[in-house]
Amino acid sequence: MEESSSADFDTIPKRLKCVADRYPEREIFICVGKDSRYAFTAGSLLRLAGKFATRLLDYGFKHGDVIANTLPNSPERIITDLGIILAGCVGLNGQILLADGSDFLDSAWKARCNGLILCPEEWSPTWVLLRSNIADQDARMFSPISHQQVTDMTKAVLVRSASSFSRPNDQPSFLDDLETGAETAPPLDLCQPDDVMYVLSSSGSSGFSKLIPHTHREAVVMGAPWFARSRSDQDVPKEFSARPLGPSVFTGFFNRQASPDPATSLAFTPECWYRTEDFGWFNEGGSLYVLGRARDVISRDGIHLYPGWLEAKIIQHQDILEAVILPVSDTIRHHKICAIVKTHPESTLNETELEEFSRSIFLANTRDNYVPMPDFFKILKGKDFPQTATGKPDLHSLRKIVEDQFGANTF
Repeated sequence: MEESSSADFDTIPKRLKCVADRYPEREIFICVGKDSRYAFTAGSLLRLAGKFATRLLDYGFKHGDVIANTLPNSPERIITDLGIILAGCVGLNGQILLADGSDFLDSAWKARCNGLILCPEEWSPTWVLLRSNIADQDARMFSPISHQQVTDMTKAVLVRSASSFSRPNDQPSFLDDLETGAETAPPLDLCQPDDVMYVLSSSGSSGFSKLIPHTHREAVVMGAPWFARSRSDQDVPKEFSARPLGPSVFTGFFNRQASPDPATSLAFTPECWYRTEDFGWFNEGGSLYVLGRARDVISRDGIHLYPGWLEAKIIQHQDILEAVILPVSDTIRHHKICAIVKTHPESTLNETELEEFSRSIFLANTRDNYVPMPDFFKILKGKDFPQTATGKPDLHSLRKIVEDQFGANTF
């Protein structure tokens, strides 16, 4: 048998093909619902994703096209994400949280998005926002789409699940359609290791439109050892500022190569170490312990929230002078979220009204558990709202206030 070289497995399609050849019946994705279980074996995953990739190419998508996937976590999401990759296209994690959809539209515009995958159901925020832009709402799978802000987005992919109530004329579900469709060989050679494979959207500290690209090479080496530069030469244990270096480390935001963000450039040392602003220490055995980030990141249910964008939305209320979003300890979710605000002296705004206003910021979606809606609300006035000597919110004092009232040890 010929020995395989590293070039035989340097992209995700090649890796998937290798797993499917060696372990065709091994279950590698299992989706569990309240009364259901749906599993993909390595073989069925490659076969179905390959069929979808072929349909994308037949409809006119080409290498490097950016396709926003707005499906929820589901079997359909797995197949469409991998189909995008097999087709040599670039996946964009599409999400809509704001009521006007501006978060998604801004990301799609910045990514120069060419296509959109969505579920044509009333519970889908993307469908509510964009269905009037879709030329054929009853299409079996593909339809033209046009939007005045995202002018490059001209192709829509409608994905209906088996439980969908919107399948006209008894159309098959998306997965049934693929299962019964003509067998096609999955494309495996449309990608190069340094091609962008997927773009994730991160709120960062200023909003939703930070786009972080990941190449096939990064995905293949993900999990490889990384190194941290210590800010001290003392013997361990010692505190350090984490600065990773390696082929899978973030290098810049998507579609900003021609005009790099100056702030992003400053995040790297001259030797290309990335300043993460994470702090931690090494123990005597050399194990790394990360204590947290210098900036205030809220982690709820495994989802990271940077509070700046939400604070900017809440402070738009006419009665609010200051707004601060803070983490509150929770034994189950790690953090819950508290919005604490300072109002005008004459304001009659109460916590219930503040909660109603906060809910209006988000697009209602009962299937999405990751909407960063605050769990607690607190209103302070005048000198009751602690401030620093420079007039900024005193975050240390505010954290103590909300933790003492709402924290895990309070109840």
